[in-house]
Amino acid sequence: MKVENNLYRNLDVLKKIISKIDNSYKYVVSGSTSLAFQGVDVVPNDIDIFTDKAGVDYFYSILKRYTNEPPKIKETDEAISYYIKCFIDDVQVEIIGDFITKNQDGTFNESTINYDEILFKEYKNVSIPVMPLSLELIGYQQLNRIEKVKKIQEAMNLNKK
Repeated sequence: MKVENNLYRNLDVLKKIISKIDNSYKYVVSGSTSLAFQGVDVVPNDIDIFTDKAGVDYFYSILKRYTNEPPKIKETDEAISYYIKCFIDDVQVEIIGDFITKNQDGTFNESTINYDEILFKEYKNVSIPVMPLSLELIGYQQLNRIEKVKKIQEAMNLNKK
């Protein structure tokens, strides 16, 4: 039940965001909200929206009342990106631009985001762009998130049947 409650809560926030933006910037919903929306058995706790640096700046111009900080570079052991974090209706929303994962040796991977392969799923008359499970799988493999990889593979196998 928590999966569905969180999913619908997050989708309602996404609907609110999408209603404020124009279509001149490419973006895609990824992470746990995208996975749950596509039938993967995960609890979506936040919303991750991937775009490029200009897209992050654009989202910031529209959503700045929901954040305390301007966009910045965020680097972890796993990845580097240009980034803002917002809170909308108590949901954490991360807008992530130019996201690139790192290998354990410090080298970088190519981005797995391909805007030509985005899926559009309908929710309450709004078309939400989501990362296909095949690309989510690659991204989570690069981040070495074994549990999510297994859950994505299970959902992909169920979808084949």
